[in-house]
Order: sequence, then C-alpha cells, then structure tokens
Amino acid sequence: MLPLEVTPDKPWIASAGSIPDDETTDAWLDAIAEYRRQRDADDQQAALNLPTTQPVP
Repeated sequence: MLPLEVTPDKPWIASAGSIPDDETTDAWLDAIAEYRRQRDADDQQAALNLPTTQPVP
C-alpha cells in the first residue's frame, strides 16, 4: 500500500474508496444484496440437481 496525502490539488483522495451515505446508495446496496441472494439460491438449486457421479468422457 502507498500512503496518499490530501493536498489542495488532490482533494478527491479524502473520499477515495468510500461511498456516499444516502438513499440512492442504500437502494443500490440493497439491489446488490438481493441479486447476490438470487444468484446464491440459483447456484444452490443447480447444485442439488447435479448428478452424483461425473460422466466419463
């Protein structure tokens, strides 16, 4: 890691890597969490439907 100093010519460094704390961000994070839950459920369902032995090519 490289430490960065906040200077007048680089004021964005103070907030680099952070996200705003507002309703839009909350909705975005909720959507990401819901998408992850859906993908996890799909993956779990797909895993349950896999054959117990691998076919030999």
